[in-house]
Formats: sequence, structure tokens, C-alpha cells
Amino acid sequence: RGDVMLGVGTRGAVFGPVRDLGLIIVDEEESHSYKSEEFPGYNAVTVARIRARLQNCKVLLGSFAPSVRTRYFLEQGRLNQAAQVSPEDGTITVNHQIISMLGRKRGLAISKELHLALRDIFAQGERAVLFLNRRGTSSGLMCCDCGNIIMCPRCSVSLAYHARETLMVCHTCGLRQKPPLECPVCRGFTWRQIGYGIDRVASEFSKRFPRVPILKLDQDTEAPDHVIAQFASLTPSCLLCTQMVLGFEVPPVTGVGVVSCDNLLSFPDYSAPEQVFRLLMDLMHLLKSSGGNPHKQFIVQTLNPEHHAIKGIQNPEIFYTTEADNRAILGYPPFGALFKIEFSGEKQDRVKLLAEEFAAQVENCAAGIRVLGPGPAPKPRVRGRYRWILILKAAKRETLSQVVTQLWPGVSHPQVRMTVDTEEPFGIG
Repeated sequence: RGDVMLGVGTRGAVFGPVRDLGLIIVDEEESHSYKSEEFPGYNAVTVARIRARLQNCKVLLGSFAPSVRTRYFLEQGRLNQAAQVSPEDGTITVNHQIISMLGRKRGLAISKELHLALRDIFAQGERAVLFLNRRGTSSGLMCCDCGNIIMCPRCSVSLAYHARETLMVCHTCGLRQKPPLECPVCRGFTWRQIGYGIDRVASEFSKRFPRVPILKLDQDTEAPDHVIAQFASLTPSCLLCTQMVLGFEVPPVTGVGVVSCDNLLSFPDYSAPEQVFRLLMDLMHLLKSSGGNPHKQFIVQTLNPEHHAIKGIQNPEIFYTTEADNRAILGYPPFGALFKIEFSGEKQDRVKLLAEEFAAQVENCAAGIRVLGPGPAPKPRVRGRYRWILILKAAKRETLSQVVTQLWPGVSHPQVRMTVDTEEPFGIG
């Protein structure tokens, strides 16, 4: 009716029926949560820009660590910088420490350096956060006799081992089952845990710091708000968490330790370095809360100490410069356009055939488009459906849009679903 002057909401609010729109504010514009994977898929940041152009209003993007695309548009003059505000509180100093785990004893999640830092924090009666984005006790179970790893029967991923419940769990489809008594391949009876999850880190922490309360926060936590409240009431204490922690208001902490994030860096996606850098910056902001010791510590354990996404925590310019150079050489966004096309179905041969047919048609009718694939997705089977992926690259987005629109009607199968993803992040897994 026009009697509301200000509207606040989540990503869906970008479609709100607001009259005489003058300004759209997108806070934390770099967040992946602005992209909706549900049909119809959209990116709220892109929608905000289009709506602003249609309604002749302005868009204000807020971020302490802008996306690579936004940073590039600023440098090219396609966006104007309204203001630059330092995320640092003048009363808070953060010591950034990168700990190389190369050559260390396998099986230990907490290094000597991280142990000493935590010891000093707890000795002062203060709180710390330990981060590992992996639920359960270990990544899986491997047969010691033949090397077979227990896999999900519906997905192409290993079943994570949860020792407390004595369960094997698929973190993709949710399947839960008891560990097998014998190996289905060689009939062996001896199993070895591979990798480690936060339950195993919690066990190691309790042995090192038996008098310090440790609380766990992940998707298996039944009452997360109660856990955060309990963490706020205890000093010293430690919160062991996954990425879920970023959705909560955490009480003042003196130290944040990243047990590992190397598995995210190895993900087959050109934007993996940016996702890791963004995650580390978000975790670092847990230290910005006022109160407590003004001298904070941010510690990252890694097997890739020289990677620009890791070194970026000490100097963000290292990340932005290196990442922009890498993408420019390879023609990845924002220096080029990229579409991801996924084919999925219950019959692998039909999925493969349709993906190959579409790729051949693109190569035959379109100049200036590079076709990558098709091939099985990094997770080739999810919830019983086989997945193949095709990547299309071109200098201009319009080139890809025209070709896909032209060929789409002629390539279809009633038992194969074809999905075109045109917005970052693509999540090529």
C-alpha cells in the first residue's frame, strides 16, 4: 500500500512488492546463502542488481571481504565504492598464525603450537573455538586386509563413522546403518578409521585438557541455542564446531583454531580457494566481539601453508591478487563466462548418452565456446541418481545463453533431468 518505508528480510525479500523503491541493501554480499538451489534457482544479489536497473534505484553491497567478482567490478569502475570501513576494532589486536602440518605425526589433530596457544588461553580463564567442518568420529572405515572402504549404497561417498552411536552415516543422503562385522570384499574382520571428525578431536582435546569443559556444535546437536548459552556461561571453555557456528551469536572468545580446511581446498571447483578464504575470514570475525582479552589469536593448521587462500588471512591482498591472476589466465569468472550443466537419472547409460549428445551439438554449432567434459560429477551418484556434468566456457555470457536456449528443446529424455546453472558459486561437486 506504500505505507512501509523500510523492509528487512532474507534473500526472498528481494522480490518484495515495494513501491517507489529507492535503495536495496545487500549485507555480506559475498555469502553463498544468497543463491537458491531450489527451483526456480536464483541469486539474490543478481536479482537485486536487475531490479535496481528496472526500477531506477541504487544497490548498496556491504562486505568486509568482498567476493572476487565484486572486487574486480570495483577495480574496473563498474561499481562505485561508497565507503571503506575497517573491520578491526581499534582496541582488538589479532595475531594470525599459520601452522604447517607437513611432516607431522599422523593421527594427531592438535599440533604442539595449537596446544600451547590453547593452554595459555585457558590459563587466563578465557574461551576458545576449535573449527573442523567434518562431523562424526572419522571420515570412514577401511579394511586393513584389502583396503576396501565402506561406501553408501545410494551415493558415491564413504560412510562416516560415528563411534558414540556405533553407526555409519552418509552425510549426503542421511543413510544410517551399523558397521559391518566383516569386509564384504575379503571377509576380513579388522578395520581402521580414516581421517578424523570433530568427535575424535573432542576425545583428543579432553585428554589434553581434562579440566576444561568442551561443547560440540554441529548438525547432530539437538539444542544448539542451549549449547551457545552454556558456552557463554563457562570460563574457561572450548566450543568445538563445524560451519554451523557462523549462524549464531557467539560470546567473546580469545582464540579461534582451525584444525583443518585442506579438504575444502582440494575440491574440484575453480572457486574453492575463494570459498576457503571466505570461510577463514568469517571465522576470524568470531574474534571481533567486544569484551574479554583484547589480544586475540587466530590459528590455522594446514598442509598447504603457502596457498594464497591460507596466506590471505595475514594479508588479504595476497589472496585477491593471486586469485584474480589465476582466473584471468584460465578465463574463469569474472574474466569470462561459465555455465554448468548437470544431467541426472537412475540409468547411468542414459545420463551419459544425453550428456555426450548435448556436448557434441554445442561443439558442432557454436564457435567461441569451449566444452569441458562431459564426465561423472565428483559425487557420481547421489540418492540413487547418477550425475554427469558438462562445463561450457566463453568470453561472453550472452554467447552461452544463446546456444543453450537454442539447443535445449532438442535434447531431452523423460528419465533424465537436465539442469543449467548460470550463477556463482557453481558447486561443481
